[in-house]
Amino acid sequence: MRLPPEKQDVGWVTDSAPRFSVAHDKVGREVAVAFGARSRLLTPAGADMMLEELCTARVKPARPDGAALLARINVSLRMPAGEQVDVSVRSTSSRQASVVEANVTMDGATLLNQSWTGSGAALEAV
Repeated sequence: MRLPPEKQDVGWVTDSAPRFSVAHDKVGREVAVAFGARSRLLTPAGADMMLEELCTARVKPARPDGAALLARINVSLRMPAGEQVDVSVRSTSSRQASVVEANVTMDGATLLNQSWTGSGAALEAV
């Protein structure tokens, strides 16, 4: 049995790039390490999705107990019928507390705009 000839598989991911950096704030005596990615996906059905993720860890070497993690995720989705869905999530976490903010819109109308705060493992809606 012969297999059909291979076709080039472009996949759904049409564009992507890693993001990373290390910054030293000499005045604030802080080190920040950022990492993330940007991607674009095109589905066979015609949806177009852009995804951006960036997480930044910040710490002062003299105060490791004061370290914080900042995260940002943005998703932009154009549906095959033309609807536009945007999702944005922001998070700040430290040893003592976390704050998460989320926003979802569809064609400019807000479907969700919520914040949560907490300490330890529990988050409460604000």
